[in-house]
Amino acid sequence: MWVGSPADFQRLLRLVEKQYEPLIPEHVVAETKHARTMLAMSEASKREVIATPLLNYPEAAAHQAARIDTLDSDIEDEKKKVEEAEAEASQAGRVELSLTGNENERRTVIGTSAELTDYLDGRHLESAEFVAPSGRIRNHSITLRAGRSNGLYARLSSNDAKWCIAGFSEIADEVAKQMPRWRFIRSGYFLYPLYLLSGGIALWFLGDGLGFYPSEGGKFTSAGSTNVGLVFLIGLPGLAYWAMHFTQKAIPAFQIVPLGKQHPGRAVITVLGGSLGTIALGILVNVLSKPFVG
Repeated sequence: MWVGSPADFQRLLRLVEKQYEPLIPEHVVAETKHARTMLAMSEASKREVIATPLLNYPEAAAHQAARIDTLDSDIEDEKKKVEEAEAEASQAGRVELSLTGNENERRTVIGTSAELTDYLDGRHLESAEFVAPSGRIRNHSITLRAGRSNGLYARLSSNDAKWCIAGFSEIADEVAKQMPRWRFIRSGYFLYPLYLLSGGIALWFLGDGLGFYPSEGGKFTSAGSTNVGLVFLIGLPGLAYWAMHFTQKAIPAFQIVPLGKQHPGRAVITVLGGSLGTIALGILVNVLSKPFVG
């Protein structure tokens, strides 16, 4: 479970970008190698033309000047290609975002940690996948999968084990900072027994008060036994499961909470606490209102 502000999420994406910073220089060299080779060839050709003695014919100087002009134009073109390849390669560590929002609307966006955080701010997010790098840095990938139902999942893949271990450790530490202490309230291991117990107590006292479990001589009648079976063996498990599912849906396992707002989980905790308190108070009043036999 991950809950945080836009600044918290930007910090996480920035950490993903950081993993690629040591790889960028080598990547830039590799991605601009062809463009730099073509530039060097054009510059070498110009030097060769300049160094070549003029032949003894009237148009020789004009031909040499025209050739130099052509090579100068080629050199300028190759320089632009180098700059473009360098600019593209230097941004290879950016993150690609694929998200699903309201009504299964799908979008794909590529940007920096700041750009993606701004893009997500205030949007309803059902699920999203953040993949780095967006460029062609091979054999080093990071995937973050986030969703209201499944929380946040991180996967690192590389042929460099040290890079994977170090990156995963940093990302795991950052994710852990935004895991709320009350995340247990979303767990089925907590919710289902809670609803079974509280629901069972509530249904017992409610049914008992309404005479739904008739008994004679301290034993249930046939109708009473049937009603108890219907309520506690069939109705209660289904009701507890529905309540658990509803609570989990009401508490997103992943949410970027805008500044000034609170996560729905806190509201659900308040409601749950109030409901359980009301049930406990009702039981206490019911017990105390019955006459003591002495």
